[in-house]
Amino acid sequence: MQSSQQAVTPELDRDPRAGAVHYQVASVDKTSGPGGADGDDWYCYVLKGGRSPIKGWRRGTLHEVKAHATRCAEELNERASGKRRSPWAPQKSK
Repeated sequence: MQSSQQAVTPELDRDPRAGAVHYQVASVDKTSGPGGADGDDWYCYVLKGGRSPIKGWRRGTLHEVKAHATRCAEELNERASGKRRSPWAPQKSK
């Protein structure tokens, strides 16, 4: 059962130099736990900016989940710009 706690809907930020769309937090909503998980402190967040929205679930306060979602978006943007490597990318040989 999903009830809206607070929706965040910013405009997507497009980098004019690269033509790339930056990931941003589109929404954070109070929800029940995924797969029937225990607890009543679950939130669902949505990141937009790529080809498909990214949906995640996290336990915590609204403030904690918004901070987590923002960090996720920032890390995706860093990987897209080449400033950071994906943790799943193969390591370069020496």
